[in-house]
Amino acid sequence: MKEPSKTKKARSRSLRKEHIVYAALVMVGLFLVGFAVNDLLTGELEYTAARAEYESLRELYPVMSMISSGIIGPPGSAPLQDAAEEAAARVPVWVPEDGSENGLANGPADGPAFDPAQEEALPSPDSGGFPISDLPASPDDPLAELGVMNPDFIGWIYIEGVLDYPVVRGRDNDRYLNVTFKGTNNPSGAIFMDHRNSKGFDDPVCVLFGHNMRDGSMFKALHKYSSKAFLEEHPDIVIVTASGDVLYYRIFMAKYEGSRDLLYDLSLSENSANPPEFRDAPDGASRFLILSTCTNSEDKEERLRVIAALVG
Repeated sequence: MKEPSKTKKARSRSLRKEHIVYAALVMVGLFLVGFAVNDLLTGELEYTAARAEYESLRELYPVMSMISSGIIGPPGSAPLQDAAEEAAARVPVWVPEDGSENGLANGPADGPAFDPAQEEALPSPDSGGFPISDLPASPDDPLAELGVMNPDFIGWIYIEGVLDYPVVRGRDNDRYLNVTFKGTNNPSGAIFMDHRNSKGFDDPVCVLFGHNMRDGSMFKALHKYSSKAFLEEHPDIVIVTASGDVLYYRIFMAKYEGSRDLLYDLSLSENSANPPEFRDAPDGASRFLILSTCTNSEDKEERLRVIAALVG
């Protein structure tokens, strides 16, 4: 018995609808795949561009070679190992407050805050653009050209096998989130100091920020300090300021904690208790450097802090 024509037509319409739905789903899938591929390619191009920029700066300004040759710092400056000899004998302190296997301390520490009304307002340079200057760099200052490239340049940070970047301080803490040292829009941004710090690294507490980039650049490598062995093998930080001073810091703590305003939460005034972060610092330490980066964890407020004390 032949199927009625109405039933055939209904089945045909149903098949056509199914084909349309399948085709639409395929198109949506292809679009999403294409979008993801484009995003990955764009991201990789941006990462490559930022890496190339900073690598070119390292080639032009190899700070450790300049220090060892006496170009930076006073003639005959002692190498890092000698300048921090006393601190080098000290075993870095590990703080397993949370009982975790990796030994990192978690959770914000309680500490007295300083009164912002008592703090002198720090001038912040205008970072609206990088003016082109015809003035030659001073032969007595091998890093002077970096200040010509970018007036926000305040120094260079170096940790052997970990970090090697110029440091800037913008008019606020948003300026260099997505702008490189040379002023290029890029998600890698730059390593920058909290805009409330003085640019000479002479405040009791100085804070530097950098992104936790998935390509391993910027402050990504700081997460290696979740290993106690890594901290003990790479405890030394060298800072060369824009004025040519060489500062040596010793890392003594690394910890994960919630996001907070470090410059307001930490105080080293004579009338305040020593914050917990600094109680295990080398004896006599009175100036500290904190490197801060995000963790890309589910907790959007979590940060990694690497804390070091000035030792030379």
